[in-house]
Amino acid sequence: MSVNTDTKQSTETHTFPVSTRRGHGVVVLLGVIAMLLLVAGGVTMFMGAPPAIQSWMWPMLIVGALALVGALVRHSFRRRRLVITRSEEKHYLVVEGEGLRLSFPLGFSGDQMKSTVNRVPIFEVWLKLVDSFGRGGVFLSETRGAIYGAQANWLTGIDRAVACDRFEAGRVGMLAELLAVVKEINAQYPRPSESDLPRPATAG
Repeated sequence: MSVNTDTKQSTETHTFPVSTRRGHGVVVLLGVIAMLLLVAGGVTMFMGAPPAIQSWMWPMLIVGALALVGALVRHSFRRRRLVITRSEEKHYLVVEGEGLRLSFPLGFSGDQMKSTVNRVPIFEVWLKLVDSFGRGGVFLSETRGAIYGAQANWLTGIDRAVACDRFEAGRVGMLAELLAVVKEINAQYPRPSESDLPRPATAG
């Protein structure tokens, strides 16, 4: 697939699903409301309840369903594609619909943190990519549940020198895939000096 970049023909080489941080709070709020109302309505329907509560069963189910639909619709507007393109001998990382384009080679850094919810471990993984001019970047986050565990051999220490737009990974394991692609493309470029390219974090 080809896209137009600076009037030159560009070819997509890799694509990744991401979501913007905008609207995240609304999606979470609607999701929580939907879950609470649907669970309460379901319990009332199948387990029974006093007459005073029984009369609220259908309103709870209807409002819960509407909240769930609202969360899904709002989340659909947050979805974007992170695309790596090639134009002649140059590579770019582009987030469609956001006006974000980074020039390779990219500096990278990252980290991860473990937290627990009801004794269940949750891992937050972060990856920051900064363009070759240090003028902009992208900050990506990924949530991994207990079934996936921590991201093995991940980066340690985030470079905070450049402000970045924030996005969420569209699937588990995506950040590791993206980092591997970035390293592969970076290797095609002459090795820059430390003043030209932010120093990558050391893998842990």
